[in-house]
Amino acid sequence: MPGPFALTVGVFDGVHRGHVAIVDTLLREARTSGASSVVVTLDPHPLAVLRPEAAPPMLSTADERCELLSRRGPDATLVYAFDRETAGLAPPDFLERLLPPGGDLAVLVIGYDFRMGKNRAAGLEELRDQGARQGFRVVEVRPEGGSEPISSTRIRALVGEGRVSEAAELLGHRYLIQGEVIPGRGIGRTLQFPTANVDVGNSSKLLPRFGVYAVLVRILGDDGPSRPGVMNLGVRPTFGATEPVLEVHLLDFEGDLRGRTVAVELVRRIREEQRFDGPEALAARIGEDVAEARKILLVPPGDLW
Repeated sequence: MPGPFALTVGVFDGVHRGHVAIVDTLLREARTSGASSVVVTLDPHPLAVLRPEAAPPMLSTADERCELLSRRGPDATLVYAFDRETAGLAPPDFLERLLPPGGDLAVLVIGYDFRMGKNRAAGLEELRDQGARQGFRVVEVRPEGGSEPISSTRIRALVGEGRVSEAAELLGHRYLIQGEVIPGRGIGRTLQFPTANVDVGNSSKLLPRFGVYAVLVRILGDDGPSRPGVMNLGVRPTFGATEPVLEVHLLDFEGDLRGRTVAVELVRRIREEQRFDGPEALAARIGEDVAEARKILLVPPGDLW
């Protein structure tokens, strides 16, 4: 990828509307400067390295962030492995580490509260001074019209409560859970509602409140449209299980997805997870959930992307 480069860097957890404003500014500045646009996401979260006890549950894994960031159209989306060595770098050295080979930095785009380098030494003014010495511009992105910044803490609370449609309004897109389809016990098939069991083994990923959700599912590597579905997240109390499982029944779908990676987008919560008297009662309720999901998924997404 040829330089010069327009660069932005951050964790970008969840890739919410505030992050999107930064990335969209980066794209405009790159076009104006004739530069290649590069988004760098840090992984793991710096707090997970420096103060693990204070690290928040993540709204997105590194793979999910790359997928969401790439939707905006930068020339490159890169993951930088954050560690204690990185945390000890002076700001000029940190920036140099982030740049792809083959060009100089032309523009650095940052959020209103961005700081970088050892002990968070460099903010807007320090970076502008460095840019004046080294020949790059620094562009700050502030909340539009004096509005309140979007809070990742608030989004985490909404997701944790299962209020995924409200979380989507702040994110700008539906909450995403991505994982590989793994073999299950085949219970759904015996109920006439076969499911794909999605591996949610990433311990730092925030999962929503247990329950049943209307979802849209994309099969990664498949150019087809998103498929409607019903997701159950929980411990399957009807069958005496205790380990959390994420299962998705794809509506009007036949096929074996084991080994494929899927992206499950949560549209709306339908109900709590429940214990039923037996498989027949459970199957009847799943039928009602499917009918409810069909109605929910007919509603246009509004301004979500």
